[in-house]
Amino acid sequence: MKRKLAFLAILLFVTVTFAFSGQASTYTLGPGDELLIRVENHPDLTLELVVGPDGYISYPMVGAFKVTGLTITEVKDQLTDMLQPHIPNLWVTVVLLKARPINIQILGEIKTPGKYSVQQGTTVMQVIAQAGGLTEKADREHIALNRSTGVVGINMKAIAEGDLSGDVVLQDGDTIIVNKGVIRVAVMGEVVKSGVYEILPGSRLMDALAQAGGPTVSANIKKISVYQGVDLDKPNPSGEKLFQTTFEQNPPMQEGYLIVVARNHFWDISIIVSILTALGLIKTLIGL
Repeated sequence: MKRKLAFLAILLFVTVTFAFSGQASTYTLGPGDELLIRVENHPDLTLELVVGPDGYISYPMVGAFKVTGLTITEVKDQLTDMLQPHIPNLWVTVVLLKARPINIQILGEIKTPGKYSVQQGTTVMQVIAQAGGLTEKADREHIALNRSTGVVGINMKAIAEGDLSGDVVLQDGDTIIVNKGVIRVAVMGEVVKSGVYEILPGSRLMDALAQAGGPTVSANIKKISVYQGVDLDKPNPSGEKLFQTTFEQNPPMQEGYLIVVARNHFWDISIIVSILTALGLIKTLIGL
């Protein structure tokens, strides 16, 4: 397991590095980006600059220069044009030293939900790891990445198994929503504690009954009715009967099932009392 995690960590680092490198030619600058600007043979014009909150940088012989919304190539071309009258035959180099962080949000079944400021090129898997990972109840196969252009589905189970093609690079303003990977069922009748319970997908009848404390001593485990429940949160949920089963058959459960465990009437105390009463009457009638 440790080897697998180490391997995934290395793959994540490589993926993030190359994911952002591939975007460098189209990356548009904004406040917080750090630039290195160099003019060949003019060391006094080699400067490290940070794009200000207003989107401008200040450069010798040019003054305030708006770069927000421009690519690195566009900044280089415009600087060259503006410096050309002062420095003939110049060669300008512009390098993005450090990209500004992006702000994202992660909600739902995550150990530390909230807002995060992360570096450009960070992927969904990386930020989930930064947030402490998914909870045990998380639906790992259907994570929603909400962004301005729509919703992107993320399958963390596939990513964790090595398919990094689905590990999307985050954009500023993204929101990750991790829903519960559980199903809700109601258990009633001859169980220790009736109620509505959350169980994992793929769980079976025994799992649902275990959540309710198991059958009582008077339960008829060979007569268990399963309904498609309606309004499980109501005090007395109802539903349409789907099938009858037994404890031994142990069928799989689905979202919204209402399980009713019947009473074993052989041990029904009211029947026993009735039988004893009847026996007493018979003895009286025959004079015993």
